[in-house]
Amino acid sequence: MEKKKSNLTLWLILAICVLPFVSAVGLFYYWTPNQLVNYGDLVDPKPLPNFFNKDSDKVEELMHASRGKWLLLIVDSGNCNSICQKKLYWLRQIRLAQGREMERVGRVWLINDSAQPSDELLGQFSGTELLRLADEDLLFAGVDNTPPEKNLFLVDPFGNLMMRYSIDSDPNKLKKDLKKLLKVSKAIKYRGDR
Repeated sequence: MEKKKSNLTLWLILAICVLPFVSAVGLFYYWTPNQLVNYGDLVDPKPLPNFFNKDSDKVEELMHASRGKWLLLIVDSGNCNSICQKKLYWLRQIRLAQGREMERVGRVWLINDSAQPSDELLGQFSGTELLRLADEDLLFAGVDNTPPEKNLFLVDPFGNLMMRYSIDSDPNKLKKDLKKLLKVSKAIKYRGDR
C-alpha cells in the first residue's frame, strides 16, 4: 500500500511538470485566437527613406530627428481639403493624448502634388513635418487597393511603414494601439545602426 501511494505521488509530480509543456504545444498548434490585439491593419514593413530623393537634406534630417520615434503619417494634396484637415487634426490629437509619451510620437504629412499648403494651415498644425512624396505607387504598393489618401499610417522607430488605419477608423482605438506600442517599445532602445 505504501508503494502505491509513493508511485501516485511520483506520477502527480511528473504530471504537474509536464502538463504546462503539453498545454503550450497543444495551444500553439491547435488553437487560433479569434480576436487580434491591434486595431489597425499590419502591412509589410517598408523602409520609408527609400522612397524619397536621396539628395534631399529634408528627408535625411527628418529621419535623423525621428530616430526612436513612432511617426503618424498621412498622404494628401498640398491643397488640403476638409478630409485632409480632419486627418491632420487627428494626428495632432492622437499625439497629444499620449501625455508624457507624446515626445516619442512625430507627425508627417507627405504631399503628393506640387501644391503649397497655406501659411494659415501650417500655423494651425505646426509641428507636422512636410515632405514631398516622390513615388506614391511604390511606397504604398501592396498595402491594399485603397488610395493612400484614405488612410493614416504608422511608421515604427526604425523608419519602417508598418501599420495602416482607414480614415473612418475610430481615433480612440488608434490612440490605444499607439499607447500599447509606446509601452511595449519603451524597453527597446534605438541603436542607430540603420
